[in-house]
Amino acid sequence: MKFQCPFCRNVLEVDNSDCGIDVGCPKCGEVTIAPASLVSTGVVVGNDFLILEEIGRGGMGVVYLTHQMSLDRRAALKILSKKYANNSEFVAGFIKEARAAAKLNHPHIVQAYAVGEDNGIYFFAMEHIDGETMKAVLKREGVVPLDPAITIIQQITESLDYAWKEQRLIHRDIKPDNIMITKNGRAKLADLGLARVAGEIDDSSEDEVMGTPQYISPEHLTGSPMDCRSDIYSLGATFYHIITGQFPFTGKSATEIARKHLEEPLRSPKLVNPQIPDSISRIIIKMMEKSPGDRYQLPEELVEDIRLARRGKSLTDGKSTGSFAVRKATGKTIIINTAKASKTGAFQAITTNTGRVSTSSSGIDTSSSSFPKSTKSGTLSTSDMRRMKEKKAMYQVVAAVSACVLAALFAVGYTIFKMKEPPKKDVPKTAGAHTVPAGGATPAVPDKGAVPKQATAAEPTKTAYTENADKLLDFAVKNPQSEADVLFKCDEFLAQHPSPAFKCDEKALADILKIYVPLDEKRLAPARKELRSRHMEELKKREEADKLKLDDEEKKRREEARKEELARVDREKAESQKKRLDDYKQDLEKQKDNLRYRYASQSVKRNFADSAKVYDSALEEEKSAPEFMKPEAKTFADWALKMRTGALKGSSFWESLANTEKLAGMQIEYKGGSLGKIGTVKDGIASIRTSSGTDTKMPIINLPLRQFKLVARKIGDQEALFFYFLNCGEYAEAREIAPEDWKSEVSDIAYAYLKGKLKFLNSEKSDSAKQEIRELTAKYSALPEFSKASQDAAK
Repeated sequence: MKFQCPFCRNVLEVDNSDCGIDVGCPKCGEVTIAPASLVSTGVVVGNDFLILEEIGRGGMGVVYLTHQMSLDRRAALKILSKKYANNSEFVAGFIKEARAAAKLNHPHIVQAYAVGEDNGIYFFAMEHIDGETMKAVLKREGVVPLDPAITIIQQITESLDYAWKEQRLIHRDIKPDNIMITKNGRAKLADLGLARVAGEIDDSSEDEVMGTPQYISPEHLTGSPMDCRSDIYSLGATFYHIITGQFPFTGKSATEIARKHLEEPLRSPKLVNPQIPDSISRIIIKMMEKSPGDRYQLPEELVEDIRLARRGKSLTDGKSTGSFAVRKATGKTIIINTAKASKTGAFQAITTNTGRVSTSSSGIDTSSSSFPKSTKSGTLSTSDMRRMKEKKAMYQVVAAVSACVLAALFAVGYTIFKMKEPPKKDVPKTAGAHTVPAGGATPAVPDKGAVPKQATAAEPTKTAYTENADKLLDFAVKNPQSEADVLFKCDEFLAQHPSPAFKCDEKALADILKIYVPLDEKRLAPARKELRSRHMEELKKREEADKLKLDDEEKKRREEARKEELARVDREKAESQKKRLDDYKQDLEKQKDNLRYRYASQSVKRNFADSAKVYDSALEEEKSAPEFMKPEAKTFADWALKMRTGALKGSSFWESLANTEKLAGMQIEYKGGSLGKIGTVKDGIASIRTSSGTDTKMPIINLPLRQFKLVARKIGDQEALFFYFLNCGEYAEAREIAPEDWKSEVSDIAYAYLKGKLKFLNSEKSDSAKQEIRELTAKYSALPEFSKASQDAAK
């Protein structure tokens, strides 16, 4: 395993089994900790890609943001999961298709950089896109404006045309997730070739069909041979979605959507969005023909029609004279299972929360991802640098606690350095004094004309340094159990004698170090162990905190998904209830017209009791209505009660008038200006004494209208008379005296009765029916409702 030293950026290498151990960097001398795994931050994959951070995780593997050291640029690195890495057939297909995709160099295809294996890890490096996916655009905007949408589809079509002509590659999973939009508005197709591998080599027991249900082609579903026309169908479904804001086919399950792709005719996108030009609508319909033979045969034909449509010219007939190869299908059983869509391994481009986009697999959650601020070679994320500084700070704590020891170690190190490169010494100027030029430099050679100095003295065999060293060694031999005292004296000696001056001094120092170094190591061991223990404890706490954070984020994501699903169900329920309520309102209006006709038909025959009973069933409407329909049902029931009450008032008025003594002695004009006095009224027959003293009888309803109104006012109030007129079908008279809240109802009853009666009589075709029509016409032709009822009855 190779990884980068966080202090000097040097690349270090350790055995794969040495993950998490302390490693000293030979370049800078700092001690660092080897990464905990083969894909941790700081690991170098493929000798070139330095892992910066994980940005996504899906069914096919994990996606990392990396720094390509050889070219000093960012790259997205996909590392296969063990499930796929252990499948030799899959790995072979993966590498083959990735290499084919890497040969493609097109402005609208995400560029592949490298594919390979490192320590059993299979990886695929590709261009890192700074932008967002079309899925993110749709989620934010709902619908993409027509001009940019056409431009995007044209650019993706050009990329498909290039891939088909150059490598005979098809995508198999075109959807908004796999279309990247850069910051300058350019569209790029991601994951070209990878979907084919995952679709052809799948060890799942269900033998799932690759592809997203909303955009999948019919031949993909049936296991028929696929070629570039299948990609054209999926691109057409994507085109449909981005300019209408709706999927071409929808359903409650993936299976239902798949069935519609196979059987149901496509609804014209122009019906969904009337702003779409006819030419674009025809292009989409042709792209999504059920039969591949009815679609565009090559992407270049589609590009040409898009260009013609943008220029406002007529489209080509789409017939192809070229030929093309057809790839073999797997022939697997069709099982659409959206819950296991991640098993397809179809990587897609994703957007991190920093606004930067990389490529990843379906279903990757990047809510916690963030990119380092620097992209220069060797620079890690700020969180990595912070952890490295914390490690360094812990070593500094030990140094502060053991300041004296570190000073002694420094002296020892300096001594060893001097032993490796012993300085030349000048002849001492005075006896017993040994001096070394400053900095250990060799004395300058005197000029020829200068007076020669005293010749260099021979190396001494004993100095003050060796004498003190001998005393120290003697004390150590005599006191082997007093380790603390020996260490103290060693520290004191090294502090007083920073460096040896002669070879005898160096030999004495070497003897002291044989005693001092083991004791010093023993002294520092507990502190190191404690520091190591604290460090590992801190790492464990961080891992647990990170796990809790990921769990919390997953819970939040699931909760948001649950809330979205509940909101969707509520919306659908509300829409369904609204439609049912609208239909229910229309049904109630029809019921009102029917009840008005039945009421009027009975009441004009003076069957007042039966006419009131017509409304009895409507009074129970509220009890049987669903909860959300109860307000409308109550309104309907209140109306029925009002109508029934009015009919009963009119009936009661007639009972009072038909048998009364209140009219006795009342003088009336009963016929042709003849006057007389009413005697009695029984069963509606009035006995009248004429002015000549004779008695005559006549139905009271045959009295002239003006006289009838006078008689009626003597029996009851004007409102009761109104209901009587309404019962009898005297709509003109009823309208004149109708209360304010009954005026429109009089018109509605008259229209319903006349329409229903005329429609019935028109269907009879008999002489009696014709005669009755003439009578109705004579009586009601002056009413405005009559002409409208006559026209509607004739339809």
